[in-house]
Amino acid sequence: RRESVLFTRFSTPKQVRSDDFRRLAISSKFLGDAVLETFKKIKTFPKSVKVGIYFTIAAWVGHWIFFCAYFLIRTGKIPGDLLLRHFILGGVICFFLIRQKAWARWLGIMGNLIVLVYYIMWMLAYPLHIAENATMGFIMIIFSISTYQLFRKESSEFFKVEREDQTVKENK
Repeated sequence: RRESVLFTRFSTPKQVRSDDFRRLAISSKFLGDAVLETFKKIKTFPKSVKVGIYFTIAAWVGHWIFFCAYFLIRTGKIPGDLLLRHFILGGVICFFLIRQKAWARWLGIMGNLIVLVYYIMWMLAYPLHIAENATMGFIMIIFSISTYQLFRKESSEFFKVEREDQTVKENK
């Protein structure tokens, strides 16, 4: 049993709980510090890269919220696997853009374009749903701004420089 494994290292259940909470608090502190450091790092990026990353994050969050709301209103339930895939895809793209991976820039651009095409097709298929189309239009604008910012020459050069730096580090 799981309990017996936990109790073999500690003498009382109270010690188990306090130790677990202590470990959780420490790991949360380190995670919070890592997130803060990451956002401090973004401030040093060129303007087009910063705007592209911020709009990418906003677009994927808006996309996920819209999907949740749409399925809750239309069907009364959320298809967890579909939403989880979209959440993970958006999270991976945003994470690796922040980590300055050159391939993540292209993944972000392609992901944005696929979502834009998907929304356009959805709007053409269901033209009478004005509130949904307006929301999708707003999200499409955010995705478009993100894609434009990641396409700009300044962004391209920034990710090329970072890729060259990574290649030099790997060859050492």
